[in-house]
Amino acid sequence: MLPVVTHSRKSVPSDKFKKLAFLKARAILVSGVAGNAPTPETDSAARSAALSIRSTAESALSALSAADFANSAFSAADFANSAALSAASAADFAADFAADFALSALSAADSTLSAAASALSAAASARSAAASARSAADSAARSAAYADTEQPLTELFMLPIWPEPTLPDWMQSALEGQHNIFAEAPEYAFWREWYDGLLTGNPLDWELQRRVALIPDEHWEQGPEHIAKEIKKIQDKFAREQQAQRPESVPELEKKSLIQHVQKLLQSPQNTELTAIGTAEAIERVISEYKTNAPANCLPDELEHLEALPDLFKAIATTTASQLDQSEKEKALLAQIEALNEKVAQLEAALKTAKEKTLNGRFKVAAIESFGKTIGSAWFLGALGLGTCHFLGLPPSDITLENLRGYLEGMQNAEPAVDVQTTPALPRTTDT
Repeated sequence: MLPVVTHSRKSVPSDKFKKLAFLKARAILVSGVAGNAPTPETDSAARSAALSIRSTAESALSALSAADFANSAFSAADFANSAALSAASAADFAADFAADFALSALSAADSTLSAAASALSAAASARSAAASARSAADSAARSAAYADTEQPLTELFMLPIWPEPTLPDWMQSALEGQHNIFAEAPEYAFWREWYDGLLTGNPLDWELQRRVALIPDEHWEQGPEHIAKEIKKIQDKFAREQQAQRPESVPELEKKSLIQHVQKLLQSPQNTELTAIGTAEAIERVISEYKTNAPANCLPDELEHLEALPDLFKAIATTTASQLDQSEKEKALLAQIEALNEKVAQLEAALKTAKEKTLNGRFKVAAIESFGKTIGSAWFLGALGLGTCHFLGLPPSDITLENLRGYLEGMQNAEPAVDVQTTPALPRTTDT
């Protein structure tokens, strides 16, 4: 419903309308962060966001009640009743002077009473229809809310909000039509980018969202313009940190060249889809095999970004095979490939930091051997490198995934962790 909440029917939206849209967006962002990466701080922020929106939302949305239509019908019925009584009174008065006039007036009264009965009936029907509509809406809302509860939350965030190939017309027009504050008001620029990410299944970086969610309440209370300045400070600082962390092996993608590359990928949709699926499955397979063979149920912290790559490749495959029109496909793929590039950069940055520290004593022999057969195998590194370059539009080179290769090589040469053998304590013995 956010597109509707952000769409004003007036050229100059009221302060209450802007406040409702602003608080609604905050509540969704904060709840998403709290659900995706819950911490005491994000849980507290979610409660604050909920309290902030409740009073504004209740007063603004009360005017939308379907029962108001029924109440209007009852008002019409009351008016008809009053008219009928007045006509009957007039008929009684006229009877003192002439029976003909009395009969005419009573006939008019009967007609008016009949109209009143019809109005009452219409009012009852309207109220019944409103109740039925509300019940149907509640049922549909509950079904929609719980339809996807079996899916992990992280996977849900990687899916487009709307399940159909294209957005419904009403949603598209609400988002792109006149008077949508997300599209028109400069202080909502961040919120439009954030919502576009949710629509396409490419959410903004969760660390960036977390920092926005944790802006103190006293800043939120100062309104959209003030918060826009606070978010800009966060974005600038976050961008500087990302730039400082970005390794040379994963360059920034040039927008114009990337658009041309996306168009080229869509010229061979089957090949693009199969390449994306194949790369995703290869990553999932080696991770599963490593966990099976090594005495661990998870990857080392510095490899956590590797586990996020399959979902990104699958999203590319899904978009390529979808029924979206060409322009929508290009837009979605552009965002997904940029997200892939950022995730590979994060992986390479984490591994660069890790390999600069000692790897001695960090891994047991079984883990080192398992890495050599799975993630560190030549076939996998080749498949991952070629698959990544294929979608980023970069030629494979000696710097492709150089930090991953260097990290795995360092692991193979590192001293394994020492297995400490413990001897059980035995009772003391004495010679007899």
